[in-house]
Amino acid sequence: MSESYTSRYQFVRGAQKKFIEQILKYRGWTIAIIAKKLKVSERTIRDWRRNKFRITCTVGDQLSKLTRIPLPSPRKIIVWSEHTSKAGKIGGTSKLKKYGKVCGDELFRKQQWSKWWVKEGHLGLNTLFGKEKYVYYPEKSTELAEICGILLGDGSITKNQIRITLNRVTDAEYILYVKNLLNRLFKVTPAIYQYRNKRKLMIRDVTISRKGLIDYMSSLGLMAGNKVHHQVDIPRWILDNNKYSIACVRGLIDTDGCVFTHRYIVRGKIYKYKKIAFTNKSKPLLKSVYTILKNIGLHPRFTTVFDVRLDRIQDVKKYMRIVGTHNNKHLKRYKI
Repeated sequence: MSESYTSRYQFVRGAQKKFIEQILKYRGWTIAIIAKKLKVSERTIRDWRRNKFRITCTVGDQLSKLTRIPLPSPRKIIVWSEHTSKAGKIGGTSKLKKYGKVCGDELFRKQQWSKWWVKEGHLGLNTLFGKEKYVYYPEKSTELAEICGILLGDGSITKNQIRITLNRVTDAEYILYVKNLLNRLFKVTPAIYQYRNKRKLMIRDVTISRKGLIDYMSSLGLMAGNKVHHQVDIPRWILDNNKYSIACVRGLIDTDGCVFTHRYIVRGKIYKYKKIAFTNKSKPLLKSVYTILKNIGLHPRFTTVFDVRLDRIQDVKKYMRIVGTHNNKHLKRYKI
């Protein structure tokens, strides 16, 4: 008998399977009968039979004694404590070589890992393979120009993530439009985040976390960081193309603009008509929107240093015909 229940026999290739099959032939025994006699699971017997695991010395000796079938020779006893010690040393050496010194406090290590994962671990790199997560880089198009407008409007870019923040109620349909547009362009399904914080209950963030995407957006002329601080502007490749310019303005006004009804009374009679306003604290961006609207034959005006408007009834109609909107909120307000 072996000294330890966890010690195991190592036979030559195929010998363990042959031994188990000889046992099964003994008096017509089945796997169920053997499992019951040895007080082990039937699955364990099957695993031994197909050489998935080595049979324990205790069980091997019991089977040989019950059936008088000798154990295969030659054989070697593997002491499990020595095996796990050797495996642990190999694993430890590999881990030290790969990661360097690792903290011995398991609780502290898990806390630090959790902080790292929330902050940056889930971003950028595919940690299983050490490669950046896949993202498709589309060619310049009206859809790409529109996304640039959306990001310049209600979007933000960090070093690892793009985020578009919208109202979960009034922009409900537009959130799905933006999600699908991002998916078409970059072949990645964006995440939609909702907040539990009472102050942010009305917010939904449409996000993509890819370091490569941030680098690509930067190459298009959209920088990461605070848009007001950087005084951002529409990229030159968009400004130099009329179709791209129109698409970009649509993205900007669909997010940072609004359609509203102006009402006034003259001699007791109520007059009302639609206006379009675009508000932003980046002066270069406001100036570019003003110029694009002028170039398509409209008559925009600055009402404040941070606000550009279309006041004329015909201008609003022409805007809806030429530029249009993908935000159903604006369309509903225009038609009311």
